[in-house]
Amino acid sequence: MDDLRIVAEARGGGFTTADAKSVGVGGRALSRAVEDRELIHLRRSGYAFADTYLKLSLEQRSLVRARVEADLNPGRAALSHRSAALEHGLPLVDYDVRLADVARLDGQSGRKTSSARHHETVEARELVEIGGRTVSALSWAVWEVGTCGGPASALVVIDAALHSGKTDMDELLRVGEHFAHVKGSPAVRTALALADAKAESPGESLTRWLCHLFKLPMPESQVEVFDPSGRLIGRVDFAWEEFRHVVEFDGKVKYGRGFDPKKSPEQVVMDERARESAVRRQRWGMTRLVWSQVHPPVEATARHLLEEMTWSRRRYLGA
Repeated sequence: MDDLRIVAEARGGGFTTADAKSVGVGGRALSRAVEDRELIHLRRSGYAFADTYLKLSLEQRSLVRARVEADLNPGRAALSHRSAALEHGLPLVDYDVRLADVARLDGQSGRKTSSARHHETVEARELVEIGGRTVSALSWAVWEVGTCGGPASALVVIDAALHSGKTDMDELLRVGEHFAHVKGSPAVRTALALADAKAESPGESLTRWLCHLFKLPMPESQVEVFDPSGRLIGRVDFAWEEFRHVVEFDGKVKYGRGFDPKKSPEQVVMDERARESAVRRQRWGMTRLVWSQVHPPVEATARHLLEEMTWSRRRYLGA
């Protein structure tokens, strides 16, 4: 099985019976390996090694299954929708990834099987090749997956795509012309109006969605804070200059320099506390948010944030 494991890694985590035969592993050996729980049977003629597959996240497992689905339909199907978004490295929040998504390229009608959603061919669809497989182009994948969920989920995907620098707003709007009458497209257009290429994580995107949903002022993203001498103290996720208030999401502070692996966790925490104090000394209030406070968005979080913003404005601006 060692040679087959190499093949599986090269194929992106899974393999087909044809891949197995290419290294001398036949059907009976595959069946025994499944019985012994060495392999996982993903779908007819598709497998993965259990010890590596079970360590993957749900999204990563979904991508492995999608790649196998594409490999079993060479030239006939392209990764699309959720699967294409994952292949492009986009984060997915609140999407059902239990099935692979493929777009038919052979004129067959759309259908759902036990392993995949097969979408009908869209003549104008733009395609690229990634890892030897045909995939919806990035901007198309953004729209395809965006129409499958709500605006908050679409905002996460759009922010990530823009932040990657591999697409821009003009390109997304151009592709959007092909989705004018597609169910779910209003959610994508709502998200586009709020998109920010500066967003560095899904949590930051969802924090901005929280502000939009509960009518809080929209913050500026990735703001650098300096001391009176002009020395950079830190870069914070969000800031409201009119409130003299900043937000850091999930306790992760970015200070314009890379992570130092030589530092112990204790030293990292101490450094972060020192830098947080330095930011506060520049007359900024600070709120720290964690995932559970923005996903799902709740009014209590928005109310708490607004209270702290108002307090900072009174303390530092006298307003």
